[in-house]
Amino acid sequence: MDSLIKSVLGEREPAQDSSFGSDQIKIVTVGIGGAGNNTINRLIRSGVKGTELLAVNTDRQH
Repeated sequence: MDSLIKSVLGEREPAQDSSFGSDQIKIVTVGIGGAGNNTINRLIRSGVKGTELLAVNTDRQH
């Protein structure tokens, strides 16, 4: 999985439409439950930038 993320990060193409600035775009990645939280942790470790990362715990509280 790490190699997949690294290969995608390495293949960035320039934006085709210059009418949007990076200050106008907001990307939020949400991880829900155990697998979602694992994914968020993996994204953090791989150094993904440009997105807000949000993890949601679905475990029942006692």
